[in-house]
Amino acid sequence: MVTMGVFGALVLRALSDDPQPKVLTFLGVALAGLALALNHHIVGWESGWWFAVSLLLALLYALWERIVNWFSI
Repeated sequence: MVTMGVFGALVLRALSDDPQPKVLTFLGVALAGLALALNHHIVGWESGWWFAVSLLLALLYALWERIVNWFSI
């Protein structure tokens, strides 16, 4: 479930015509790496830190333009 959402967001972001900031590239790679680590049991499901980290990364990835606009005022 995590993997489909992450890769769907990455594909939609990659298909846009606008150039992407380096921070979004890093966040996308981190989300994809976390999803792959969870699927290959490198990170255990029973540890709770992966949920908090993936939620934070996903929020930063999804709301990056709003965060930049908020700080540029």
